[in-house]
Amino acid sequence: MSADRERGTLRLAHLPTVWVEEADEDFVDENENLEQGEVCLKSLKAFASRPTSVEEAFGPRFLCAGALVQRPPESHVCDAWTADSMLDDGGPNLQFQGASKVLDELLFFHLQRSRDNTIWGLQTFVVKCGSLDSEYTCASYMAASARGFRPLRDMVRVTSIYSPSFYDNDLEGLVLDAEHGKAMYQKLAHTDVGGSWSFDDRMIASKIYQLLPDDDTRRRCTHKRYVSPKG
Repeated sequence: MSADRERGTLRLAHLPTVWVEEADEDFVDENENLEQGEVCLKSLKAFASRPTSVEEAFGPRFLCAGALVQRPPESHVCDAWTADSMLDDGGPNLQFQGASKVLDELLFFHLQRSRDNTIWGLQTFVVKCGSLDSEYTCASYMAASARGFRPLRDMVRVTSIYSPSFYDNDLEGLVLDAEHGKAMYQKLAHTDVGGSWSFDDRMIASKIYQLLPDDDTRRRCTHKRYVSPKG
């Protein structure tokens, strides 16, 4: 093995491992965290490894968490709530990796439940992740944006599969730009495994890509809107 390749292998060996696991059963408290009629369908946490000696003493680093919450039955919409932890070491890039994995897992879970109507699956999945301005949500917002999620408030104003009446005019949150998101997940499905990007991550991206609506389906369900040219 060449010296450069050996050094590269050593650097990869020292990169932290990032993974997602199911949150504790009581992580989302029905009385404190949910509104009347809401149901938590799935909750997750993302972690990153530390150097062995430190991890043995303090455990892995908690990066972020997410939960998929079904609104009251008359709505049908599910909110994917995601937020970052207060991380003393590791930096925003590590949290971005964790937030991306949490979001992918929640989206995949939801699309599987809606596989008979993929347009419906996208219309009923709204990401609630705060903004770039908060230290509690910055990485989560960046992860959603990188995956192709856009503000719902903007998507109902342009030609898209989204309509404001579907959300009872509650336009907070992000939804997937179907065309851009499908291209992004196709790219992720072909990304080489390495660093924090594992074979399982690539498989989930591939399955999400396969579950997203094709071009013809998306066109049939698109709401045409006129946007005046900027002067």
